Amino acid sequence: MTDSPKSDAKKTKAAAEQAAEAVAAPLESLFAAFKNAPKFEIPTAARDFVVRAAEAGKDRAEKVQAGANKVTETIQSTLARSIDEAALVSRSVIKAAHEDATAALAAVEKLATAKSLNEVVQLQVDYARERSEVAAARAKSAFDYMTTMVAERAKGMTAPFAGKTAA
Repeated sequence: MTDSPKSDAKKTKAAAEQAAEAVAAPLESLFAAFKNAPKFEIPTAARDFVVRAAEAGKDRAEKVQAGANKVTETIQSTLARSIDEAALVSRSVIKAAHEDATAALAAVEKLATAKSLNEVVQLQVDYARERSEVAAARAKSAFDYMTTMVAERAKGMTAPFAGKTAA
């Protein structure tokens, strides 16, 4: 035969009371021992020292939080600028690919109108020279851009720490 829900609840309650009693009994004897202990007063200087130490700790915690927030803001703004720069670079690459495709198709059209092999060779040499000049100009522009961007990002990342020394 199974127990009713009421008898299960009574058993659970009784078990909980026994567990609480088992924990409370040793604690009561510990508290009773402290009640009968001789009175001991903590010196005022010690209490004042603890108060000052706690206040200094709060001040330091606030300074650390402010510094961490400043670093986080710097990282956030640097990353946001980097995302903008990445989009700019992507658009530049797309533009360059379009210009290259347009130039190649224009060269093909010119080659189609050539009447002699000498003219074909000359058109090909002219096309290669022009595309080489464009590639060199792009490489120089990309190098200058990357140098400037890296310098700006480094300055932005180190600015919050300017004038600070490790303690």
